[in-house]
Amino acid sequence: MRNTVAPALDRLDETIARLALKRNALRQEKIVEEIEVILPSAMAFHGHG
Repeated sequence: MRNTVAPALDRLDETIARLALKRNALRQEKIVEEIEVILPSAMAFHGHG
């Protein structure tokens, strides 16, 4: 049974890994966007802008 299931499990593992990378990239993008919003206000508040 394992021999017929192994390729499907391998594909699932690859999909999970790919989705985890995508999730992390999206998280990083969101963090950068938040920093881009916060940073100008912080700079102005501290007199750097």
